[in-house]
Amino acid sequence: MRRLFTSTARGIVAGPAWSVNPTLLSGAIEGGNTTCDPGVYSGSGVVVSYQWMESATQNGTYTNMSGATSATYVNWVNSATPWKKCRVTLTDQFARTATADTSSTQLVAANPPGSLSYTVTWSLPETDADATTVETLTSQKIYWSTNPLDRQNAANSVVLSASATTYTITGLEAGTYYAWISATSAAGESEVSNPVEFVPT
Repeated sequence: MRRLFTSTARGIVAGPAWSVNPTLLSGAIEGGNTTCDPGVYSGSGVVVSYQWMESATQNGTYTNMSGATSATYVNWVNSATPWKKCRVTLTDQFARTATADTSSTQLVAANPPGSLSYTVTWSLPETDADATTVETLTSQKIYWSTNPLDRQNAANSVVLSASATTYTITGLEAGTYYAWISATSAAGESEVSNPVEFVPT
């Protein structure tokens, strides 16, 4: 009796027929989101995974960031490791993988220290508090501080012209500030005005 045998050839599963070329889609400003785009790929059952990494320098050693494994990363600035990038891995139904990293980007603070400013405006007085005519002014002075009691702090002051009615204070950080104006005549410098409270932008 002649027995017929049939056989099925089992092919060797080769490497993936696609590659991954991820890119970062958005900026790197503190408080915003940076999104990683895995790029175009084909095939069924492909799983995309993400791992954000950080480094102290652009070309330094990047280490995985704990819990940062989604396509979108909420930016926060760590001065020790400001450089970030994302590693994308594609895994298909045969457990074949393709992995690539995005280019690196340096996260920056939304409002870097010293980047804020505020313009203070005021009117020139015509009379003193006792209703007498103001003496001819020779100059004015503006003071500012984060402490409402820190009037006439010479460290934060600028001498202005006698006719000035506006001044932009620069180099400020986020927070609440107070400003005062004084006037100088032949008799000397006056008391400062009531404080103006402001928040720089």
